[in-house]
Amino acid sequence: MNNIDGQKLQNGSDIRGVALEGVADEVVNLTPEVAKTLGNAFAQWLTRKTGKPTTELTIAIGRDSRLSGETLSQSVIAGMAMAGCRVYNFGLASTPAMFMSTVTGGFNCDGAIMLTASHLPFNRNGLKFFTAKGGLEKADITNILAIAQTGNLVTSAEKGKISDRNFIAIYADKLVETIRQGVNHPDNFERPLTGLKIVVDAGNGAGGFYVDLIIPREAGS
Repeated sequence: MNNIDGQKLQNGSDIRGVALEGVADEVVNLTPEVAKTLGNAFAQWLTRKTGKPTTELTIAIGRDSRLSGETLSQSVIAGMAMAGCRVYNFGLASTPAMFMSTVTGGFNCDGAIMLTASHLPFNRNGLKFFTAKGGLEKADITNILAIAQTGNLVTSAEKGKISDRNFIAIYADKLVETIRQGVNHPDNFERPLTGLKIVVDAGNGAGGFYVDLIIPREAGS
């Protein structure tokens, strides 16, 4: 039975819903089964946009540190893999990094998904979608939800390959290069932030990689 309510799940150019119980009068509508269907629907939408069959699509997925993130991520992955898509699982990631996976050499993903509900409470979660052209528009999300609401999942004879990829390390290298070129410190190009005191807002955990992978290399600490 299809229990996807597109009007309640669509939030402009994102999908957002209640993923966990625990808040009075808020009914869970972003379940693992719904997430699986949405993953499959995104693959179908990409096929229509790119002209590639689902078995030739490469899609990346990342998430923030929300309690529901890992479970929903696995469900979205299952929906895409059943369509035969190659799936890169980035684990904890940032939203900009997911877009960059569509335009970075060696990846050039046909599409990418970030599981996050931004500033919303703990029980919420959502999906942001990207292609190499950027984030999807409101009309695109409406179309993906319309595909999902049909309940017609694409199934490939052979399940798509799923692999864990450390894209954040690659993304961090690009940020380091950008900082060095942007600051252009004449005396210390390799560590242009040396001597500065830097405060990092880790974005509920998803941005914590800045502390380990970028700042020590730039500031020399």
